[in-house]
Amino acid sequence: MATLKDIAKIAEVSMATVSRVLNYDDSLSVAEDTRKRIFKAAQKLDYKKFDDSRIPDFEEDKLTIGISHCFTLEEELSDSYYFSIRTGIEKACFEYNIKSKVIFNNNNLVNIDQIDDVDGIIAIGRYSKENILKFEELGKPIVFVDSIPFNRKFDSICVDFKKPTNEILDYLFSLGHKEIAYVGGVAYRDKHADGFVDPREKYFTKRMIEENYYDERNVYIGEFNVNSGYELGKKVLKENKRITAIFAASDPIAIGITKAAKELGIKIPDEISLTGFDDISMADFISPTLTTVHVHTELMGSLSVSHLIDQIKNNRKIPIITYVPTHLILRESCRKIN
Repeated sequence: MATLKDIAKIAEVSMATVSRVLNYDDSLSVAEDTRKRIFKAAQKLDYKKFDDSRIPDFEEDKLTIGISHCFTLEEELSDSYYFSIRTGIEKACFEYNIKSKVIFNNNNLVNIDQIDDVDGIIAIGRYSKENILKFEELGKPIVFVDSIPFNRKFDSICVDFKKPTNEILDYLFSLGHKEIAYVGGVAYRDKHADGFVDPREKYFTKRMIEENYYDERNVYIGEFNVNSGYELGKKVLKENKRITAIFAASDPIAIGITKAAKELGIKIPDEISLTGFDDISMADFISPTLTTVHVHTELMGSLSVSHLIDQIKNNRKIPIITYVPTHLILRESCRKIN
C-alpha cells in the first residue's frame, strides 16, 4: 500500500508538503508544478487517502485529440455533410473541455508527425488500407466516422445506408416511378484506396435489379458537390428522356440538379421528381423544397468523442461499431405519376 513517503520520494518533496497538498491546505504556499507532481504521484501509486475528484484542472493536462480528414479543406467546404460532423466533434470537445487539432489531407498519406502528440484520433471519411495501417502503428485510441476500416479493429460511427436507400425507392415506387436515375459520386478517399463503391449506389443497384427496373444507363457518377450535380444533371435531363425521377446521393448534388433543371426549363416535380440525401439546411429553403433523408451528422461527431474518451479513460480495447439512424423527410420535390 502506498504511503506519503512513497509519494514524497516520487514528487521530490517532503512528507509534510505531500500531506498538506493532499489535504487541500489552502494556507500552504507551494508552486503549481509541485502540486501537480504530488497529485500525479498519488494517482500513479493509487493512494487511497485523498479525494481525487477534487484534483484541480491543470490546463496542460487536458486531453488533446486529433481530427483527421481524408479530404482537403476545399472538399469539406463543398459538402457540408462532413463539416457538420466536425461541428459535432468540436462542440463535444468544448463540452468535455478537450483540446483538438484538425489535420486535412493534402498529400493523400496520413501525416504521422502531425498527430503523434495527441491522446486519441478521430478519423473522418474513408481511408486506404495503407493509411489505416499507419494509424494502427501509432498505437493510440482511434474512432472512424462514416467508415468501417477493413480490419474492423477500431471504433466506428456510421450510417446504415441500406435502410434509407430502400425507403427512398419505396417512396418513389409508391408514386409510380420505375425509370429512376441515380446521380452519385465517388466517396472521398485517398489515391491509395481500393475501388470502393458508395453504399447508396450499391443498395440502389441491388434493389433496382430485384425489382427488374435496373438500367446501367441510368447511373451517373461524379463527385459529391453542387458543381458535379449541376453538370451531371444537365447530362441526365438532356440525354435521358425515359426517366421520371432522380435519386441524388447527396443534397449538394440534388441542388446542382435543381439548378440544371431550371436552366433547361424542366419543372420539379411536375416533369421530374427529385430526392436528396443528408438533409442539409439548404434542403428546406430551395424551391421546391427537397425530399431527402435526414442524417444526424452532428450526433455522429459527438458520439465519436464519447467513444474516444471511453477508450482513453477505461483503456477499452474491444472495438464498437455504432450505426446512427436516419429518417426520410417528405417535402415538395416529388409527385405521383400515372
